[in-house]
Amino acid sequence: MKRGKFFSLFNLSFSFFSFSLFACGKQCFQSIQQITDRPVQGSWKDDHEYAHPMNPNNCPIPCKYSCSGEKGSKLSHRYFQHDDCDLEEFNPISFLSMFRDRRLLMIGDSITSQLWTMMACSIHSKVPTEYQITREPSGVVDEGLAFYKEYNFTFQYLCPFYRYHSRPSTLPANDETEDNNNLDDFLKFSNISSSFDVVIMNIGLHHHLISTFRPIVEKYIQQYDKMDPLTRPIFLWRETSPQHFDWRDENLPMGYHTTATKDPVCYEYPNYTLAFTQDFRNRLAELFMNRYHIPIMRIYNVTRTENNAHNGLPPGRNKFTDCTHFCQDSGIFYYMRDLLYNIIPVLTKHREEELEDIKKNGVPKRKFGFSSE
Repeated sequence: MKRGKFFSLFNLSFSFFSFSLFACGKQCFQSIQQITDRPVQGSWKDDHEYAHPMNPNNCPIPCKYSCSGEKGSKLSHRYFQHDDCDLEEFNPISFLSMFRDRRLLMIGDSITSQLWTMMACSIHSKVPTEYQITREPSGVVDEGLAFYKEYNFTFQYLCPFYRYHSRPSTLPANDETEDNNNLDDFLKFSNISSSFDVVIMNIGLHHHLISTFRPIVEKYIQQYDKMDPLTRPIFLWRETSPQHFDWRDENLPMGYHTTATKDPVCYEYPNYTLAFTQDFRNRLAELFMNRYHIPIMRIYNVTRTENNAHNGLPPGRNKFTDCTHFCQDSGIFYYMRDLLYNIIPVLTKHREEELEDIKKNGVPKRKFGFSSE
């Protein structure tokens, strides 16, 4: 990661910086986008002279999953370095500028909620604003909204598994029975109407069975595919992040434990190839996204080795160990934030070319796949 590089370029024109960001993003996006059963080329590093700029204590959005003390401090110095590309570090002003007169909607599980929270807090450090949030009974944000008036930019998060507080809803609360939900309902509710608005979606960790996960993912993707190609938003699927529960005594996909445990350890995957094969959520998502030419925000390979970055066993509390959620102030969410920041210009450029193809030929020729374009 080229930490701090943006500030050395700040006095240059924004268009030049956008081109630089596009080039870096495209290189990393193409590299990460490849299907592979091998670990990503790169490594997590510690830099004790560098701390991530967002301080959760100064953010107006309290996060249930912040880690305090020595663990939180150590994780805040972690960052991932790719071997074959560099990600430009997130800059709030540049991010708001690229989303001027646009909307960004994140739909997904509590990991998505954490990502929305950390990005909103990162922006707040430079451009303070008011936030509208609601929470589920456990304290997790299940609906969040931020509006940046100067940029006419709306940044929103929705959890598709709970009843929204801001409107009457018949959406089921059972996370395994969301058959009544439709992608179009979410888009209308969030006023997604521009072909350059962006929707990022993932529902993985709320489904423990292939029999429930597969038809719902397929339903959402088919609904998107049937939308008017000239007006539908940019769509990005986020990979499901790994869990690191004890895999040894359960006949379940490796690391995807459905039983709460008091074991204070979050386990490392001993066999990457086996874990890759048994990761049914991301294998099925690849199948559908490839079929409908939808890009994937790949984060599994990078985060699978960070089993010590989970919340773990809360200090002084005799409750189950959390090997699903990562510490809010860890490098995990800074990596996701920076990755998204780098690939948005790539998706925007692709959308511009796609619209040109539709206007000229009636159908888009440039489609995302898993091979380099």
